[in-house]
Parts: sequence; C-alpha cells; structure tokens
Amino acid sequence: MKPGFRAVAFAVALTLYALFAVQVWLGQRDPEGFVARPRALAPWIGPSARALNDRAQTLLREAVQVLNDRDRPPAERLAGYQALIERALGLYERSLVARPLQPEALAYVAALRFELAPPSNPADRERLFGMIEHAQRIGYGSADVQFKVGRLRVSMGDRAGALAPIRRAVALEPALARDAAALLADNLFSIDEILTALPERRTALVALEPVYYEESKELELFRALEPLLDEAAPSILSTFANAGLRAGEAARVLDALGAAQLSDPDADAERCLLRARAFRDLGQLEPALAEATRARQMRPENSRYAEYLGQTAAAAGDADRAIAAYRDSLALLARIDSDPSLRARLYREIGQAEESRRRPDRAYDAYRRAIEIDPTETIAARRLREMSRAGGFDGR
Repeated sequence: MKPGFRAVAFAVALTLYALFAVQVWLGQRDPEGFVARPRALAPWIGPSARALNDRAQTLLREAVQVLNDRDRPPAERLAGYQALIERALGLYERSLVARPLQPEALAYVAALRFELAPPSNPADRERLFGMIEHAQRIGYGSADVQFKVGRLRVSMGDRAGALAPIRRAVALEPALARDAAALLADNLFSIDEILTALPERRTALVALEPVYYEESKELELFRALEPLLDEAAPSILSTFANAGLRAGEAARVLDALGAAQLSDPDADAERCLLRARAFRDLGQLEPALAEATRARQMRPENSRYAEYLGQTAAAAGDADRAIAAYRDSLALLARIDSDPSLRARLYREIGQAEESRRRPDRAYDAYRRAIEIDPTETIAARRLREMSRAGGFDGR
C-alpha cells in the first residue's frame, strides 16, 4: 500500500471514529432526545440501557411531583403526570431493546403499561401477565423487582399471585417487611393472610403493628409477641411493650421484660426505657426515673433517651432535672439534620417545666422559640395566647 493511500485511509478511519464517538457522547448526554444518524446505527451508537433507565427514573420522579402539585388544577396535574410516565415507558422499552434481560426495566414496562392502559380483553391481559411472570423469574434475586411485581399483581387483582413475590422480596430484604405489610393491609388482606405471606413471624408481627392498632387488636399482638422475646431486638421489644401498654398490661410488660441485663447493649437500653414507661403507667415514678436514668446512661448519644428522661423527671416533679435532660436532647439533635417538630416539642417541654418551677418569663421564651421553629406546635401556641391574655407578656 502506497504511503499516500495509507495516510488517506488513516484520516478517513480517524474521522469515522470521531463521528462515532460524538454520536455515542450525544446519546449518553440526551438519551431521550437522541436520534442516530444514520438510524441504522442506533443499536451500536445509541444511549446505553443504564442512561435510558436513569432518564426514565428522573421522569417518574418528576411525574410524582406534578401529580402532587396542589397549585395546579386536578385535570392539568393528571395530564402532566400521564405525559411524563408515557415518556418514561418509551425509555424503558428502548432500554430493553439495548439490553433485553433487565428484570427491573421489564417490571417497570409492565407496571406503566397497566397504569396507562389497563388490558381490556383476555389476550392483552395474558400478554401483560406473561411479561410480569418473565420479570419475576429473571429477577428472582432482586428484592426490588420482586416487590414491584407483587405490588403490580395486587393492583391487577391477582391477590393469590402477589403473595409469592412479596414473600420473596422480604426474604431478600427484611427491611421491606413494613412496606409489604402496609401494601397488603391497604388492599384488605387479613392479618392472618399477611402473617402467612411474610417469611419470618417475628419480623411480620413488628411490621403489622399499625394494622393491629387500626383493628384494635393490641392485646392480640402483645400475646403473639410474648413467646418470641428470647432473642429480642430493640424493635421487637418496643412493639411488644407498646402493644402491652396500649392494652393496659403494664404489669405484664414489666414482668416479661424482667430485671436481668440483656447481652445486646442496644436492646438492654431499650428494655430499661420500656420498663420506665411501664412503671410510669403504674404510677410508680421513683423506679420509672431510675430506669429512665439507666437507659440514658447506656445510650448517651441518643436524643430520644434524653427526652424521655426529661419527661419522667417532669412527671416526678423534678423540673430542674427535666430541663437539663431536654437541653441535652436539643444538643444531640443539633448534631444531625433533625426534624424541626422534634426540636419544637423539646422547647415546648422546657416551657412546661419552667412553668412548673414558676418561671413564666422563661416559659414564655421557650414557647415562643417552639413556634418559631414549628408554627404547627399547637400546645406552645395556645400557652402563648393564654399567657398574653393574662397580661404579663406582650409578644416581645
């Protein structure tokens, strides 16, 4: 090959490579709007499946924001929501062309197709179920895919078919238990059906706590958890004690939690806190304060334990100690990005303690600080109004 021809060939190849690289870059930068030129090259130079999926997820988040935008008329919100999820569906379909074996994308396609146009005849329904079953099968190792499939089956009325993927999802990711319980309860599954669907009874009972309360079955939950306390985690202890105290079984809560130290420090601290609550329900403030103090000493970094010590001290008539504990809790919350309502509540509790030690000036300042942080703090707002009407304060 002559040198001149080689140089021309090299220049042509370099130009083609540059054009190819630009097309790939454009596809990754704007996966939704990208059009390959020529179109026949789309499978090779189009955006990656990941880029398409990421863009689809962004559109779905935007769709939820539009749907929840109360400043828009309902019809406009719904139209905007549907337009965005249609675009997301198109991206997921393109993603599956780029990389077919994607269970999560497949589950999204099935869910979005069902939401936009529920199947109106047996053939369409069968095709959609075939897609769902395929996603469930190839996504067997993904908790997210299994949960999406289960939720979709529930929405399609396939109650029996929904239980297996939901059970699998919770087995893969136990943290999904509460979401699974809420999903099934919202769709009128009974407590017994949900207990059967979730893979581990202890986890299932904790996840079902709100459902038991909604059905006024606190005592039933308390009795179900009582035999399972041998390896109790803090969440199980809390659910057990909450149910027992709501059911008026404070003495049984105390007896079940016992006085012996648990091997898990976190569980033992929670046990002390719960015993303090039970003692308070029984009107025994001295042992309640001792248990709350012990819990606080075991978990000095936990703001909730500090606050409960303050509440117990206040109930026992020790306002000085209560205020110190509330301020400790505020200092701990200042280290994290905490919920403003928690800080407002603590200032309100400081105000109440200041009133109990006959310091209305300090109480007024604490109440005012509470509503500055959270204007919905109704108790502090009411006390400010009452104190202002009493004539000693002018809303400085």
